[in-house]
Amino acid sequence: MLPFYVQFSFWNSLYGLAHSVLYFPCFLSLSLYTATFVDASWRIFDLSIAMAYAMLSSFGKTNHSLAAAAALLRGYHSVCNVTVEERRHLRLLVACRLALSCTYGAFSINQNPENLYLTLHSEPAWKAMELICSDKIYIDELFHVACEIPHGKIDCFNICTPDLPLDVAEKDIGTK
Repeated sequence: MLPFYVQFSFWNSLYGLAHSVLYFPCFLSLSLYTATFVDASWRIFDLSIAMAYAMLSSFGKTNHSLAAAAALLRGYHSVCNVTVEERRHLRLLVACRLALSCTYGAFSINQNPENLYLTLHSEPAWKAMELICSDKIYIDELFHVACEIPHGKIDCFNICTPDLPLDVAEKDIGTK
């Protein structure tokens, strides 16, 4: 039996993902996928949550949200190895956490539409959500490169790239 906080976190996340279907119909399959996710370590969930919030950080808000996530992945990987199997699921798990943030934000705005802070806070999450769902091949390659630490030193010169413009990324959605 898992500890209560792990069970609560799982069911809370599953509940939020189920409600994400209202905003992103494609997340029905994503929710089912996450519910049956058993082929990687539990720590990858924590990493994906941290990467999602790195995308919403002040660096991420300067059109470097993917670079912020990749930099966090590089630092984590330098201390704790992230396997190729775990890496394969990262983009989807980051999208899950962002979907949850977007859903909670939309619910809060619906409850209190006069609160401009809620609207301002939720806009970066929606942008990051669109971005992480846009170009699968580019993002998976960026995360792969982030786990290749050149010459044993941790710097981010080769992963610090600006985000793709969403209009360019949207064209790639249907082709990849």
